[in-house]
Amino acid sequence: MRVFAKKAFEFSRRELKDGMMVVAENATTIPLAFVDLPDWVETDPMFEWARADEDIEIIQSKADEKSAELGATTKGNKVKSETITEIK
Repeated sequence: MRVFAKKAFEFSRRELKDGMMVVAENATTIPLAFVDLPDWVETDPMFEWARADEDIEIIQSKADEKSAELGATTKGNKVKSETITEIK
């Protein structure tokens, strides 16, 4: 799943190992960047909170990508000339 993040987030997938819950995998975002996240991230409550606060947008098309870039450079961000980075 491709997303645009306005802030840095770290999501964790946990699993049961030897009777204890342990972190099996992490996924992170970088502020003002596009990033591809694994589908399991949608089950992390932090992801839903970030979406509700509009700090993360799911990108489904090139139009969504352009809209996210434009919104990041015009909607209340302190540094309007900051370059949007793409993480692969």
